[in-house]
Amino acid sequence: MLKQLGAVALILILLAMPAQAWNNKGHQTVAYIAYMNLNPAVRTKIDKLLESHPDFQQLTKFAGNPTDPNYRVVIFMNAATWPDFIRNDPRFYDETDPNSTVTPMLPGFPSMKRFTRWHYIDFPFTPDNSPVTEPAPVNALKLLVAAREDINNPNVAVNTRAYLLSWLLHVTGDVHQPLHSTSRFTHDLSPLFNPEGDRGGNGFKITPFPVFEGDFSVDNLHSFWDNVLGVKRDVPSIKSLATQITTENPKPSNISTDERVWIDESFKSARTRVYTIQPNTVVPTTYVSDAQKLARERVAIAGYRLAKVLNQRFQ
Repeated sequence: MLKQLGAVALILILLAMPAQAWNNKGHQTVAYIAYMNLNPAVRTKIDKLLESHPDFQQLTKFAGNPTDPNYRVVIFMNAATWPDFIRNDPRFYDETDPNSTVTPMLPGFPSMKRFTRWHYIDFPFTPDNSPVTEPAPVNALKLLVAAREDINNPNVAVNTRAYLLSWLLHVTGDVHQPLHSTSRFTHDLSPLFNPEGDRGGNGFKITPFPVFEGDFSVDNLHSFWDNVLGVKRDVPSIKSLATQITTENPKPSNISTDERVWIDESFKSARTRVYTIQPNTVVPTTYVSDAQKLARERVAIAGYRLAKVLNQRFQ
């Protein structure tokens, strides 16, 4: 399926980059919630599988000593951010860039591509009847379906299963960020009728907004939503946020494991709750509070759903 489709201190310092879905704090919080909701036997199987990840040494960075009580959960959270880490890793190349140079295949890796299109699926919409472009054939939905099938498939090499598990952890978080489900096509894009729309809000400019808990600002809607939960990534901060949002959003009795349902929810939220301000304006305080509430809801349900998928696949 792959053919169809990268210390005692507990600070997680994996790079946060623009145009990702959630920053590392968001992805790590989804992963933490999922890990806490895994069946004990499943958790043990997943811990063991991640040891076969071709970049396992990267996953252990800042995890501390194997005897540390946070060691395994930090590895799991690092695995959930690894697909963003490889965006700037010179060992990997961008297969969507015609000027990119193919990098050497390293032991254990099924591919050295960055697979940037696996992070999103841009279902189009237009409020002013502009021409639209349908999603690319390589996208987050196809990755999720393929990875779910292969992560516990004994016919797939164990290192590939671990590699795909990392992608499943990450992309589950991605598709619960509303702006990774859509691209908005309007007359106000430049150049006119941009065939890619606003690329999930990356082309939707806002008055520079100071990042939550950070010392920098963002100037587009996508980056605003990436960072809406803050940027502190130490384990106590992740635990605290996860506890808060799961208290606010208890685990429902009916948890969907249908990836298309997840994406459709995000697409609806993007149209009805995200694109409710005008480009090139100051973000209102009421919008900020609603965005934080929605983001917390989406991260909570993403964690619950991810845990259910893993519990089913590794039971």
